[in-house]
Amino acid sequence: MAASAAHRAVADALARAGELDRAEALALSTDARQRSWALLPVVEAAVEAGDVNRAERLAGLVEPAQRGRVLRAAAEAAARAGDLARAEWLARSIDAAQQRAWALRAVVEATGRPGRRLLGDLAEAAAATTRPGARAAAWAGAATVALHVGDTATATTAFDRALGAASSATEPRDRVGALHGLVQVVADTARGREEAGSWLQRAVHLIDDPGLLAKALRTAVEAFGAVDWVRRAVASVADPDVRGELSVLLAERCGEDEAARLMARATTLVRWRTAVGGLAGRWPEAVAALADELLVPDEAAGGAPTP
Repeated sequence: MAASAAHRAVADALARAGELDRAEALALSTDARQRSWALLPVVEAAVEAGDVNRAERLAGLVEPAQRGRVLRAAAEAAARAGDLARAEWLARSIDAAQQRAWALRAVVEATGRPGRRLLGDLAEAAAATTRPGARAAAWAGAATVALHVGDTATATTAFDRALGAASSATEPRDRVGALHGLVQVVADTARGREEAGSWLQRAVHLIDDPGLLAKALRTAVEAFGAVDWVRRAVASVADPDVRGELSVLLAERCGEDEAARLMARATTLVRWRTAVGGLAGRWPEAVAALADELLVPDEAAGGAPTP
């Protein structure tokens, strides 16, 4: 066992160094229990190097539980390389519905304007994904792909299903987590698209966890410039820490007068680190002045700088 663990560690290091032949040989020399884990970094390094042949061959030797992940990586690499027939074949060969959905999405995006068959395959894979969070992310991916290729009706239907999947989670923590994941997928893949911005607004309004709401709003602002959403949230969120964090976020993007008022409020609500970080982003000279003020000797403390 110790020898196999050592082989696995060295194979990982060799793969990261780009020595794929030696890494493969060492990974294959491990015992059956270690072999799949030893092969994973070799397959991933082969994908990064564009060696799709090696990645595809070794993926067949990996245990089923990990095979979807490496086949997805190989499919995405083939799609990036322009070998769309192979990419599509690899994507279709993945048993795990979530991994198949993501691999098909890479193929669809690489084709530019895919046919109905590929979009149908992508929707089928999304529908077959069982966990609500993963199903929501898969449907959101299908929606953004359809949007990119000009099929607005399919895109809207797919997003409705994504929202339904996220909302179907029975545990509140799982539901808000799925909604936040959905927001991240849309922001990552449809940045700046007007339709996607309206989708995101629907999802954000369903997030009732203050911390995740703040993260989702930051994502929305960065992807779509959704400053008005943050302004409404600042007025309505009860949690003082979240209200302060959102005030800092809004202050970084609004007008000077409003920003000054927001930062004054934020310093009473959040940790100094958060507030000063917001000041540094908007008014670095104010941070310098604050530093000077803190370093002024305190007469009551015998001339020592204020801590």
